[in-house]
Amino acid sequence: MQRPPDHVLEAVAPSRDVDGLPLSDGGVRNVAHAELRDTLRLPRGGEYEATFVAVKKFYDGASGGEAGHYLMTWIEFRHGGSRWRTMGCKIRAVEANRVGRALLARKPSKPGRNEPARVGGKVVANDDSALCGAPVGKDGYLLYVRSRNPRNGEWLRTGGVEINATEAPVVAGLLKQIAELSE
Repeated sequence: MQRPPDHVLEAVAPSRDVDGLPLSDGGVRNVAHAELRDTLRLPRGGEYEATFVAVKKFYDGASGGEAGHYLMTWIEFRHGGSRWRTMGCKIRAVEANRVGRALLARKPSKPGRNEPARVGGKVVANDDSALCGAPVGKDGYLLYVRSRNPRNGEWLRTGGVEINATEAPVVAGLLKQIAELSE
C-alpha cells in the first residue's frame, strides 16, 4: 500500500502555519479494514471524500499516563483504493469545556492555570505540552498539541485536526458530553 502523496494530504488536511512552530507529525494511517462503532462522521466531500471523524474513548491508565475519558478526532479520506486517516487530536475531558467554548467563539485557546498538565512522549515522559486551538483560514479552527521536544528543547506542534464552521456546533456539543463524563 503506497502512502498518499503530499499534495493529497494538503488537499485533505492543510498544514497550517501556527506561530511558526514546526510539525512533529504529519503521517497518515491506513484504516481500510478498521471499523469503529459509535463514531461521529461529518462528510466534507471533495475529490478524496474527506470526512471529519470523532469517537468517544476511555483510557484505563494501565500502560502509564493519565486515565480518563477523551474525544479522539481525525480526518478520514480515500486515496489509491483505500481509506486513510490523519493522526488527529486527542481532547481530554478536562480540556473539553475550554476547547468547546473557544471553538464556538473562534478564539485562540490554551490551558488555564487549574488545568492538569498533559503527559505524553514516545521515548521519555513529557509533561511540557498543551492542547491549543487557533482560528485558521476563512472559517476553520485548528486543534493541536504544542510540546517541547525532549531531545533538543525546541517547541513543536502536532498536525492536529481542523474543524470547519459547519462542524463546530456539533463538535462543541460532543465536547460538552465528554466534559460531563469527568464530573
